[in-house]
Amino acid sequence: MQNQFPVDFCRLISSKIEARGLTSRFLDSHKKPLALSCLKIIAMGKSGLAMLQGLDEHLSCQADFLAVVPEHKKISFKNLTGKILEAKHPIPDATSFAAGKAVADYIASLDHRSNLLVLISGGTSSLVALPCSGLSNEEKAECHRKLIYSGLPISDINSVRRKISAIKGGKLLYEALNKCCSIRLMAISDVDSGLFHDIGSGPFSPDPEPVETALQIAERVKNFPQKALNILDLQSEVFDHQRFLEDFQDFSERYHAELIFSQRMAEELVLNEFAKIRVSAAKTSVEKLHKIFANPASTEYEPDKWLVACGENEIKLPEYADIGIGGRASHNLLQAAISLARSGVEFELAILATDGKDGNSGRAGGYITSELIDSDMLDEMAHALKAYDSSSFLFKKNLAFSGFCSETNVGDIYLFRRKVRQ
Repeated sequence: MQNQFPVDFCRLISSKIEARGLTSRFLDSHKKPLALSCLKIIAMGKSGLAMLQGLDEHLSCQADFLAVVPEHKKISFKNLTGKILEAKHPIPDATSFAAGKAVADYIASLDHRSNLLVLISGGTSSLVALPCSGLSNEEKAECHRKLIYSGLPISDINSVRRKISAIKGGKLLYEALNKCCSIRLMAISDVDSGLFHDIGSGPFSPDPEPVETALQIAERVKNFPQKALNILDLQSEVFDHQRFLEDFQDFSERYHAELIFSQRMAEELVLNEFAKIRVSAAKTSVEKLHKIFANPASTEYEPDKWLVACGENEIKLPEYADIGIGGRASHNLLQAAISLARSGVEFELAILATDGKDGNSGRAGGYITSELIDSDMLDEMAHALKAYDSSSFLFKKNLAFSGFCSETNVGDIYLFRRKVRQ
């Protein structure tokens, strides 16, 4: 029988970080009011629709929007009217390139009276895409594929994606500043840095990195398309990065960027909830937790205290092989549990996928404890891990988080406790 505390606690956390409520509360409590005259809205990313719902609850006027999301659910709005486009994630396809053009066309249709509000969240890098000059759509998609399956940190992946895009790295912002009265960006961050240029590869955020940085990263990626490398190399010779940033400074009084929610905010919220119920907990990092999981016996950490972290531990997937049902949260959960159990550590571990859907499953990660694991179960776990079918295993064992729908997409929330031996 599984312990209900971590399950119920994670369900509570999921409800408290639901993107719709976060957006609505952020707007209601903010001192700087929205510019409502000629308000135009672009929403992009996995949390795009939920953020639009939160905005709709706050508005007292009619406004037009364009949204690009991975799945189009039927939603009725009180004050908003517009178009919702579906596009592909995590590798862009024809729908992503059509969405990129639609967003560029939407900006082109605006005039000097328009006040543009951009709601952005993770997933935008793939959902809204256009290749830079010299690359075809197919070549751009292949670049994304090689980057996604490289196992590189997301900040490195986005560094390259910004430079091989016609709209990322602040290029859409540049166009909008030449058209609109003002631009306001509100973001939910799925990256550790919480920096705007890293969220969705920064279509509406100035890119602080020179092209040379992206070129050096791309050169480390196995079989990265040579044509894209040549384009990056050419940009490094002719692109005036400093001038690009200086141009943005001229428009800075009309541009305002704000963070609605982030990984660090998620950690603080979890710690506060633990404090409310008087359970001992401390903040750590995903990197430190995975060091514990890799070498449980040799790592010093306080028993019976919950360790809390939010972020992403990248998994290098087989590029063209069929894989089972699951995603990063459930895969990392099984991988850690196997290592801990084989080391004889008594533990509880939960990993919550905050977008409510872990990879290609309809579940949000799961929970496991050492008490449940015997030699037969260890063999089953190892088989599920090898087949990249982690969520199916957790669901079969009634350990998967089902019906958790925060749609907030700030990464994975880890809760780990080394239990004191009785």
